[in-house]
Amino acid sequence: MIFRTRLIRNAVIRVPFCIALFCGLLSGTLQANPDQALIQKIKTAFVFNIAKFVDWPETASQHSFTLCHYRANILRSGIQSLSGKEIHGLTVTEHKVRSLDEATECHILFIPRDQLEQFNAEQWRIADSYIMTIADLTGLAEQRSYESNAIINLIRRGSRVGLEVNLSEVRNTPLRISSELLKLARVRR
Repeated sequence: MIFRTRLIRNAVIRVPFCIALFCGLLSGTLQANPDQALIQKIKTAFVFNIAKFVDWPETASQHSFTLCHYRANILRSGIQSLSGKEIHGLTVTEHKVRSLDEATECHILFIPRDQLEQFNAEQWRIADSYIMTIADLTGLAEQRSYESNAIINLIRRGSRVGLEVNLSEVRNTPLRISSELLKLARVRR
């Protein structure tokens, strides 16, 4: 009984801490002439923290936690900050894929805005998979997230980075997204 109480107490402390950390990252701003390395680090921090709010089924790859870049790595310097870090007890690794056929071992697939049309055209290749897709739409001055079939979109909220969760895409996967993440995001049905 003491062990169970300690477990519950630790869980109660960790969840608010993670939420506070994530909300702190929401305050990252995008300025007119931003330092690209800083923006890459902010986006990488978003991706890293999003992963903490998602549960992958046991059948997903358990060797390492693989963050894949779809056709281009726009997070170059930010990814270096993840070296040696763990998500769900797995060490983070990265990989660039040229097509979705190569994405079978990916936990997260990060899609740059300029690759979104190609991704949408071949998205059927990863239907019902364990891949969390995250599209970077922060470069758009106006919100046109309807162009994205990704599960999560990084969007602009004025000069800040925000999140949008596409629930219709979530329902097509066996992934479970925490309600805490949904509270922080704009939800598209």
